[in-house]
Amino acid sequence: MIHQINMQGKDKVQVAIDRLKAFEPPEGYYLAFSGGKDSVVIKALADMAEVKYDAHYNLTSVDPPELVRFVKSFDDVQIDRPKDKDGKQITMWNLIARKAIGVAIQYIAKKDIA
Repeated sequence: MIHQINMQGKDKVQVAIDRLKAFEPPEGYYLAFSGGKDSVVIKALADMAEVKYDAHYNLTSVDPPELVRFVKSFDDVQIDRPKDKDGKQITMWNLIARKAIGVAIQYIAKKDIA
């Protein structure tokens, strides 16, 4: 592991671990995991600190398949799929269709008024 020293001469990784331990909430951390390098590092630091956390990935339905496969390779990351009030999965594509229809109706309504 590469050891980087901060301005006070302390190891940056150890400082991050100490802070995670010092501020750990009783219920643990909610770790919003995107699969990006920042999320991977924060998750690794939480693992090294041995703090309690729940890692969640919000599946947007437009993420590249390679990213989704990478996120699925982490056994302890929960994949959250957004659902509407009827329990049906919400995807970016049905949101676009729903909003586009709404915009079209508004446009037609304004045109009728003018």
